[in-house]
Amino acid sequence: MLTKKRLMAAGLATFILGVLLTFPARVPYSWISSPDFRLSGISGTVWRGQAAEGFAAGIYLRDLRWSFQPLSILHGRLAYRVESNSTFGTIRSVVGLGFSGAVTLQDFASTFSLQEFRDLFQLQGFDGTLQADFESIVLENGFPTAANGSVRLSNLLAPQLSPLAIGDYRAEFTSNADGILGSVEDSGGVLDVAGTILLGLDRSYSFVGTVAALPEAPPGLSDQLRFLGSPDARGYREFRIEGRL
Repeated sequence: MLTKKRLMAAGLATFILGVLLTFPARVPYSWISSPDFRLSGISGTVWRGQAAEGFAAGIYLRDLRWSFQPLSILHGRLAYRVESNSTFGTIRSVVGLGFSGAVTLQDFASTFSLQEFRDLFQLQGFDGTLQADFESIVLENGFPTAANGSVRLSNLLAPQLSPLAIGDYRAEFTSNADGILGSVEDSGGVLDVAGTILLGLDRSYSFVGTVAALPEAPPGLSDQLRFLGSPDARGYREFRIEGRL
């Protein structure tokens, strides 16, 4: 009798394990899908699978693939290694979901065209290549509340200012009590720029700094800067961009 019970228990355990290992990814997706997160062409399991395309926070994704990271359970969260392509770039990260509901992105790396964000940040007409490398990003209710990493913008095009590329820029991001703070400076180009980005916990954002045209800047670009007001003694003008997401 004892042997029979053991066999039954082993059979039940094998059945449960088989169900878990082959649990279709489309089942849990039906529980978490929303207007801000949609996938199509889902195949594979909840542990390892893929989706042909989708949208996440307004970004179009293609060839999305995921694989479960079992050791993440030891740290009190569920984590997946995620890779995806989009029309404008790529994303790679380890995405973790904590018991509090916060989402953590670790080892986040992506390369995008600035056009991908033209509607989100009202950047119509702007273009360039945006490369992000973050040790970690924390999202709460879909909004970033903490970040540690850097963003590089190369070959920035701003037709309203100049028909030619106006330079390359770099921002280093850290977190404080007010939200996410970024220090911005140019790394080559025709504009000398330095400023600070603040992404507040209330979903506000601001970019405040100074800018000056270098001698090699086209005359039209120098003329555009006059709309920012009078320069200081060193020839720099202050600017401010702000809004709410």
